[in-house]
Amino acid sequence: MPIRLILIRHAQTPHNATSTWAGRTDSTLTALGHTQAQHLGHYLSTHFPAPTRIFVSPLQRTHLTASHIPPYPSSLPREIVPEIKERDFGPVDDTPHTVMPDPAGVETMESVELRADGFWERWWEEGVLKGAEGKGEDQLVVAVSHGAFIPALWKVMERRWEVVGEAKGEDTMGRWRNTAFCVLRFEEKVEGGWRVMVERNMGTPHLDATMTTKQPVIGEEGATYKPKV
Repeated sequence: MPIRLILIRHAQTPHNATSTWAGRTDSTLTALGHTQAQHLGHYLSTHFPAPTRIFVSPLQRTHLTASHIPPYPSSLPREIVPEIKERDFGPVDDTPHTVMPDPAGVETMESVELRADGFWERWWEEGVLKGAEGKGEDQLVVAVSHGAFIPALWKVMERRWEVVGEAKGEDTMGRWRNTAFCVLRFEEKVEGGWRVMVERNMGTPHLDATMTTKQPVIGEEGATYKPKV
């Protein structure tokens, strides 16, 4: 009974393309972003079965990214998960990354990690893992989130469960390119509880060099935990 989670960062937005802060700003996708998402959808549909659930944040860039993942059932609803929305960068939203945020106006990492913990507890443990117990059915969940939130999600995951496999360390805690994804398999242990197997590290095998977003400078949205405020 494999239970897998494909964790994805959304495709390129105008803010990503211009190195501009965009936490809660509800930005759309660029033309390149749509191309990235289309290539992601083709890759996933040729390498994985159709998902059983799709999670997105309340921000439209995650919805637009998820909409490019055919041939998944059009009847499968995208479930809005408030906990996985982007970190709130406060008044620096829509300003260049050269403008460093005032800590007083930025969501703390403690708050971000608390939301991450809420996702794992309420949406994943209660909604996915417990619902799968004793059913013997394969499940594949797709979750589209954000560059400054996913590293916190990973950090909290490592606190909650034993994490094994090919991908641990700076790559998973650092810079997630637009439409980068990883594959996690949750295995029920004989002695009880769950183990997380990282089947595929964070990467963009569906994109060539002409389709990747320029890597952010340290301090911008999507770069590790900096600035640490």
